[in-house]
Amino acid sequence: MCNTDIKSIIRVHDKKEVAVIFTYEPLWKTLNDKGITQYELIKTYHFSTGTLDALRKNKSVTMNTLHDICIMLDCPIEAVVKIIKEDN
Repeated sequence: MCNTDIKSIIRVHDKKEVAVIFTYEPLWKTLNDKGITQYELIKTYHFSTGTLDALRKNKSVTMNTLHDICIMLDCPIEAVVKIIKEDN
């Protein structure tokens, strides 16, 4: 479904396993909609190149980082990250 490195398996209340995948696809759409380039994130907003690289590769970032992005872009968290559940 989605090529990503952030995937975990959780057990839901009926003891069935569900794969949970986080994707930052909404972030790229939000940046595009707001006319903000990745270059601008780095130069104007002083965004960490390491964090940007982690987001590009769908790697793990902290909730604090997600919060900072939401504040910076004046958007809800749904405009930055999406959770996809897959039944196993």
